[in-house]
Amino acid sequence: MVRLNQSLMRDIFAKARMVKEGITSAISSKCRIGDTTDYQEVIKILNTLQTNAAVLQENRKRGKASHNVQATNIEDTAKYLSRF
Repeated sequence: MVRLNQSLMRDIFAKARMVKEGITSAISSKCRIGDTTDYQEVIKILNTLQTNAAVLQENRKRGKASHNVQATNIEDTAKYLSRF
């Protein structure tokens, strides 16, 4: 278990917001042009991203140490999604 500093937390949440906005935009574009082959995958990834961000946020509220797996998952998800 690790305690994430405030700067790292802000960075993680900023990345999570950016990725979420990108996914929302991508879904909207794909739906407009009729290409929804990646839709279910994107929704699954978005849900995972939101879950990890929520765990980090809850741990921060409670002053608990966070396992760095949530932070790592968010960063890995952002890297993966950059290919879309």
